[in-house]
Amino acid sequence: VTSTSPASYPINALTFETSPFSDPQGSHTFAAIKWRIGEVAAGKYEIEAVWESEEITDPQASTVTVPASVVRSSQTYRVRCRMKDNTGRWSHWSEPVQFVAGEPVSQGVAADLRITELMYNPADPPDGTNNDDYEFIELKNTGDSTLALTHVSFIDGIVFDFNDSAVTHVGPGQFVLVVSSIAAFELHYGQALSPIIAGEYSGRFANGGERVALVDYWDGTIAEFEYDDGDSWPALADGQGHSLVPLASALVEQGDGSLSNAANWRASTNVGGSPGTDDP
Repeated sequence: VTSTSPASYPINALTFETSPFSDPQGSHTFAAIKWRIGEVAAGKYEIEAVWESEEITDPQASTVTVPASVVRSSQTYRVRCRMKDNTGRWSHWSEPVQFVAGEPVSQGVAADLRITELMYNPADPPDGTNNDDYEFIELKNTGDSTLALTHVSFIDGIVFDFNDSAVTHVGPGQFVLVVSSIAAFELHYGQALSPIIAGEYSGRFANGGERVALVDYWDGTIAEFEYDDGDSWPALADGQGHSLVPLASALVEQGDGSLSNAANWRASTNVGGSPGTDDP
């Protein structure tokens, strides 16, 4: 195995290549190839695999990309592969490529998909219904190309997988919404925004604050932060009808935890926020 990754081994650009299949009986006996990546402890001990590929049966498939979501920056890993012949016999695992994973490079959804609004504690509705039903979170494609959301999911705070959702792609400058209740959202905001609602998430945003994580399986963490309702956080967003809106400066990078800083948020200009549009 050899590395075709950049020299710094960024976690979302880990690519490797293997030499061709070889068998004394001839190359026609190829059946499959399998890849694994394991974490290295104490500089020498390779513990259990953090990821293994499926059996790849294409004899021309000599390269692999390791999903960024299974590795962590600054940790040491070893990548190996093994091959199987058409009698079901596997080779030994190859000699490894050992490396220290680096910080991700800006690419794909990790570069351009951003959280642009969070309604975590809506005002109590006058009809006495549950205010949690009116929660929502808004994402925006800040780039110049359409983004595929099929490997994107919320994994903390709320749970939602965009794969097989109502919105699996978002165009340049466009928005996508994930809501607590579609019926409640449409009752409050009308049905004009229905085409950009991806679906309903599981769970609720905690009124007192919690950790939120948005990840892409291949590109890694898109946004990770912990909001709060303490004194330094915008009070109008805590049950007063406004949403949380990140400052423009906080849209540059959201995977570094900068949104955990209250100074990077403000309350929405208007009551009800501005789902589906840039906040005034």
